[in-house]
Order: sequence, then C-alpha cells, then structure tokens
Amino acid sequence: MREPKSLASLIFMSIDEINALHTRMDRVKEEIKFLKANMPNNEEELVEDDVKRRSIERSVEIALEATLDLARLIISVKNLPKAQTNSELFDILAENHIIPHKFADKIRGIGNLRNILVHEYTGIDYEILFETLKDLEDLEKFVEYIEEFQAGNQIE
Repeated sequence: MREPKSLASLIFMSIDEINALHTRMDRVKEEIKFLKANMPNNEEELVEDDVKRRSIERSVEIALEATLDLARLIISVKNLPKAQTNSELFDILAENHIIPHKFADKIRGIGNLRNILVHEYTGIDYEILFETLKDLEDLEKFVEYIEEFQAGNQIE
C-alpha cells in the first residue's frame, strides 16, 4: 500500500465507523471464500444441485449487500451526495477518487443483481448468477479500494 497523503485523511472516521467498515469488508471476504470453495463447475450443476444453488444464491446476496453497504457507509462518512440508486453509489465513489471510473462502470450492475436475488427470486437468471461467480475478483478489488481509501489514499 502507498503511504497516506495526510494524517487528516486518517482521522475522519469514528471507531464505530471503522468497525462497521471492517465488519462489512470481512463479510465480503468471508462470502467470497465460501463461494470459491463451493463454486459449481458449470451452470447446470448450479441449477440441478438445490442445496448448492440455495447456499450460493444467499452467499452472493450477502456479498453484494455488504458491498453496497460499504459504498453507502463511505458516502455517509465523507458526507457525499446521497445516491438515488444502487448504481449511483459507485459513480459517487468514482467522482470522489475512491474507486476508478472504469471500475465503477464495471461494478455498477451489482445492485441490480442484488435486487433480483432479494425481490425477484422467482425470476433468477442462473446464467447471470453463474457468470457473477466467475467475476468474484470485482468484489475483492472493491474491498482493496476501500482499504486503500481507509489508509488515506485516493485514486488519481
């Protein structure tokens, strides 16, 4: 990690906010570890194995929700404009040099998938869910950007 730009950037968060941030980052990491350990070999395996499918659906939902919560927490702590949609969360973070714009473009769709898993559970597209499992590094990368941010570093 790079050195922090200023001491002031390190002390804008309360202990409770830091704990909330770490709790959510740890949860994303925990769910990614579970998903990698239980990764189906193909979409058919995901659909046919009811127990695996249900556990993966729930784990992805938790990982996505924790990621969205991380974004909301940073926006709140930094007193940034409130997002009207989940997709806007990542735009706001990019505009404030917390994540790169290209990465915001790539990750913005997770809010939609989270909503489908939570609200439209009868219409889940398992092809999309399986593709999401192959892109877990996006969630890992988001956590890395938040860790950099917490250390006082901004994306140039």
